[in-house]
Amino acid sequence: MTEGENIAYEVIEVCTAANSRLDIWRAFFSALIDREIHEAVQLLGRPNKLFADVWMQDKEIDLHIGASFARFRQCC
Repeated sequence: MTEGENIAYEVIEVCTAANSRLDIWRAFFSALIDREIHEAVQLLGRPNKLFADVWMQDKEIDLHIGASFARFRQCC
């Protein structure tokens, strides 16, 4: 869910730059099948900035850990 939240906030940034008065809702789904999409549209929710921020922090940590391992492998 957090990756979708991050994508939602990227879209929100672009859309609110054009119109700051938008009332934004988000569909939550995990598969591109008719049933899931129809249910998601019936149960819209507000985007959660905290989930988007968690996803970004997780990616930052992954990047730093990966870089550390790469440096470790080069020196040994």
